[in-house]
This record gives sequence, C-alpha cells and structure tokens, in this order.
Amino acid sequence: MPVDRAEIPLSLQEQVYGLDDIYNQFSIVVRSVGISPNEHQVDTVHLDVMKTGQLHEEISEQEKGDLKQAIYKAVGKSFPLEITSYVIPKEAEAVGEITEINAEDQLLLIKNLEWCKDKACEKYESFWVKPDKDIKINSEKQKGELRFDQLQIGDWIEVWTKGAVLQSLPPQIFALEILVKEEKVEPVVSLSSLLQTDFEHIDQIDIKYGDGKSLTLIDKKVIEQIAAKLKKIELMKARDQRTVLGFLYSMDLTIGDRKIRYSSGLRFDDLKYLRNPLTEELNNEIVRLGRGNISNLLPGIRF
Repeated sequence: MPVDRAEIPLSLQEQVYGLDDIYNQFSIVVRSVGISPNEHQVDTVHLDVMKTGQLHEEISEQEKGDLKQAIYKAVGKSFPLEITSYVIPKEAEAVGEITEINAEDQLLLIKNLEWCKDKACEKYESFWVKPDKDIKINSEKQKGELRFDQLQIGDWIEVWTKGAVLQSLPPQIFALEILVKEEKVEPVVSLSSLLQTDFEHIDQIDIKYGDGKSLTLIDKKVIEQIAAKLKKIELMKARDQRTVLGFLYSMDLTIGDRKIRYSSGLRFDDLKYLRNPLTEELNNEIVRLGRGNISNLLPGIRF
C-alpha cells in the first residue's frame, strides 16, 4: 500500500528550509540549507542567508541570535545551527555591453571585448544574464531603481550574481544586482603623465616576470630602446575595472633616487587601462629579452 507523503515526517533540513514566514519577518532570503552529520552528537544544520534588498550588508550577530530562537520555536526544539550571511562582493562578477535583450524570457546577453583571450578577439567573455525576481537595477546617471524594460542594447553593465552558472552557450548567470554605468568618452593620457616621468636618464631596469624569474638590465643601449617605447605609449581607461590576478611582468625603473614601476597589467593609481598595439609591442620586447637571458621563461605563453 503506497505511503501518503504527507504522513512522512519532514527532516530537520526540510523543516528549516520551509520557514518562509520567519524569513520574510527577518527580511532575509535563504540561499541554502545543509546538514553536517556528526558521529557522536546531533547533526549540525547550516543555514546560508542574505538580506533582502541589502545585498552588501551582512546580518548582525544579534540578528543571527534572534533568528535562531525563532527557528527553534517554530521547529519545537533546539539543535546545532550555524547561520552564515552572504554578501555580494565589492567588485562585479561579470561586466559587459548588452548586445541582445529577450524580453519574453527576461534575459540579457552581455559581451566584454576589452580583455580578449586571443589577438583576433574571437574569444571573449560573454554571458546570458537572468535577473533574480528581487533584483536591484541601478544606474550611475539616474536616481532610483530601474525596471528590466528600461535596459537598452548598448548599455554597459556590471553584474553581481548568485554564484550559480548554467552551462549553456554562452553560460547563463543569475543576477542579484545590476549597475548601468554612465557612458563617458575617456580621454587618452600619456604614460609619461601617469608615471610623472619623461623616461630620461634611466640607470637600471629590474624586471620581474609572472613566473617569478627576474632580469636586471644595465646596458645603456637596451635601456634607451625600452625608454623609447615607454615614451610613445598613450592609454585609455578601461570600462572593466575588475582586479585581474597575475601578471606577465612588472619592471622597476631606477632614475636617480626614484624607482618607478610599470606593469603589464596597466593598473596605475588603482585604475586599469586598456592594452593597445604599443603596449603589446613593449610586452613582446620584454619577453624577448627575458627569453634571451633566462631558460624556460614563462612556459606555455606564446609570443
């Protein structure tokens, strides 16, 4: 005789997950509920939550304590309960230009061509973005929240997500918050201006490569050739300002009692700038010099 599912007692995990009235009362959303089995004591319930509409703010210890007591009262007993509070990171997890809008399915296609993974720019970052039902959409140039139907093709957006990725093509992410960036015409600035030097009278260049190897240049002719390339470089600020881990190389220029750092990551005064043919030419030269003096430098990187 089949058992009526309603007659089967809910597990502790299911009971905790189903307390919607309590979570609404505390203005939180449950991200997950898990169980850690313990051999010699009661299993621990792990509850991961986030604040509704306040995704950058963690719930306080007082709020956690009050929430625990409310859960114990609803379930009818106390038990080991760990509550973690999720906050979205400071930096967006995906950025790009909206290139397609599917109004019916509430989907955005974004593409980020600023950091192509190949010189032909055939490989780049791209996502389908699915807004959460409680999503916050803000704009740098407009007060108040936006609606989904106010987003436009051509908007450059920053996206904070739930963390889950659906393996479609391109992958689909689930957005908790979207910021529409203000469109600006960024001025071109010389590297000389950014680093406040004319690159004259460089005594020594100390290069550190991304694999940890290093090279010191003291030959005047070689230094002058590098200085000539540095003098020509002009840069434009990137729209994608996310921090990128790792680097191809950095080099310290010794000019008298000054040390000036240039990095292939093109981040100066905490602002990131776009690569261009002149920076790529310099990269090629620095890698060529390194490989001419250091064996097995930057294995796996092709130039």
